[in-house]
Amino acid sequence: MLLIYLRFRTLHAAGVPPTIDGGNWLAYGDQIFGNGVRSPTIVYPPLVPLASKAAVGLLGLAAGISLLGALAAALPAMGVYLTMRWSNSGAAALPAALLVLGASSIGEPAAWGGFPQLIALGIMPVTLLSFERLMRTWSRRDALTTGLALAGVLMTSHFVGALTTLAILIVGVMMLIDGSMLRPPLRTGFAAASLVVLPIAWLTPLYVALFDAFGNPARTAPFFNELTWGTLVDQIEFLYRDFRWPWRLLLGGALLAGPIIAWKQRSPLGRITVGLFGAILAATVLTRESRFLYALTPWAALATALWAGEIKSRTQRVGTSPPRQRHWRIASHVSFAVLLILGGWQVAAGQEFFETQRATYAVLTEDLVEGLEFIDDSASPEAVLAVTSLNDAPLGWWVEAIAHRETLYGAPLRWLLFEDEIRRATIANDIFVPPFPTPDRIDRASKAGIDLILVPTRWVFFDEDAIAVLADESPGSVSYVSDELVVITP
Repeated sequence: MLLIYLRFRTLHAAGVPPTIDGGNWLAYGDQIFGNGVRSPTIVYPPLVPLASKAAVGLLGLAAGISLLGALAAALPAMGVYLTMRWSNSGAAALPAALLVLGASSIGEPAAWGGFPQLIALGIMPVTLLSFERLMRTWSRRDALTTGLALAGVLMTSHFVGALTTLAILIVGVMMLIDGSMLRPPLRTGFAAASLVVLPIAWLTPLYVALFDAFGNPARTAPFFNELTWGTLVDQIEFLYRDFRWPWRLLLGGALLAGPIIAWKQRSPLGRITVGLFGAILAATVLTRESRFLYALTPWAALATALWAGEIKSRTQRVGTSPPRQRHWRIASHVSFAVLLILGGWQVAAGQEFFETQRATYAVLTEDLVEGLEFIDDSASPEAVLAVTSLNDAPLGWWVEAIAHRETLYGAPLRWLLFEDEIRRATIANDIFVPPFPTPDRIDRASKAGIDLILVPTRWVFFDEDAIAVLADESPGSVSYVSDELVVITP
């Protein structure tokens, strides 16, 4: 609870909505409620957009997004803790959860607004544990629990949904090979399968649209952070850059001995740990998408629990001499103490580093928000806006969320998925080619049907002299000026 409060305070420190993606979730939440400004072809899993609207409605724009981010950042650790407790691996549950809770790889998406990823990472290990149990019991209760948990993942994040589905397949194959899967009567198996499928069936149209978007031929830019073998290690190091050496040891130990111990134990925790690692490996190789690597954090924590469990089991092994049992008991206590110290250290280091992460992805200021609210109050409801990128990020998501107008926003195309937003960004990027503003660029904006052009003063190509020249040569064309925002009427 303390770290949730500290992260909330950090996110809310500037008094404006934090993150980049928070505007995206709010704008899509408006679309769900029927008062959005986007094309209906833009779709996302609905949980976070709905939660964003609810949080902002209850607490206001800045506090609502900040609280949602702080809560989302706690869920991966909670998922690891519950999974370990429910799989009878509770001895290392607390230190493993602390390692996840404070990890900079959790703070990073909380800072940029990757709330769907964080929430789904929290639900994922519980889903895998429930599925593993279902394969051994085929009970209706386990089937419904698995279906609801999987629906929770899929209605939150398509990235983690794909990872969870892959992990489920791997766990199922493992259990089929090692003989731990119960072969149910046909009627029992059909009933259980139905209870798994029914909670997720309604998401089918959403995922058809998402798959179409990923195959969109207009999407010529590479994936968000396309990995190569040469950049893989650097990307993993980036995830834990505030606490490198402990995570190098944890990841190395998990990678070297985790699968061996898992196969030896044949335990539920062992199966889901191997299944999750296999899913991360397969998804990363197939897509070269770096965001799948963020799941290494809960995986390493679960694999660490396998180590702790193996050490503890040696203290209770039949036939082991008392002196040897005593030695293993000491080793078990020492390993727990080391993990607990590392977990506490990671929480402290992670919170300190979170200040930097928050600042890195902060695009809004009070003055900029006031400017967008002014446009929301004064511009025609049919007005079409254009806005530059800011810090290499699509500021237009926040413009849509606050100004509530159709927006063409400059942005690197690698951040965009859907054909309509790629089309709008392509037009905006062409308009905002420096030097800007020039008569030619203003004319292009007018021909594109743009009514207002928004230029943040922190834009890397902002040209104050060119703005002044435009105001002198075309009186009235610069319709709004503040410390953070200039608005041009083409």
